[in-house]
Amino acid sequence: DATISCVISGITQQLDDVVWRKDGTDVTSLSGSNYVVSAGTYGSNSQTTTLTVKAAANTADTTYTCAITSDEWLQTNKETAVSLNVFGKNSYKFEFRSSNCSINLSLYGFIARVIVWLFIVYMYLHYLFYIVTE
Repeated sequence: DATISCVISGITQQLDDVVWRKDGTDVTSLSGSNYVVSAGTYGSNSQTTTLTVKAAANTADTTYTCAITSDEWLQTNKETAVSLNVFGKNSYKFEFRSSNCSINLSLYGFIARVIVWLFIVYMYLHYLFYIVTE
């Protein structure tokens, strides 16, 4: 899970409403169990609202929008963009052993898929070459 936040400062009372959106749609209406919104509590002239995105919905870099309503400041639907970047979504642990070689890899992200694919192709070609030369 990943959590992002939006800090609203300079206020003297609790915000009247907080909505988190993805592509203009309130996240609470999107696969409800994948998103947890906390409006936060007011304290010390600020309020921090958070959005927790469950792993199942956290598959790509995404920009969410935090929209607040404050009757105190006569603000309705005041929006701020908050980015959520995905790091290491795809991870691979790879171990190769032979009589004279041992390789352990821990790879993450898109580059991991490319490296693993290249390694598999290399091993396959190496195996074919070994059979042909025997």
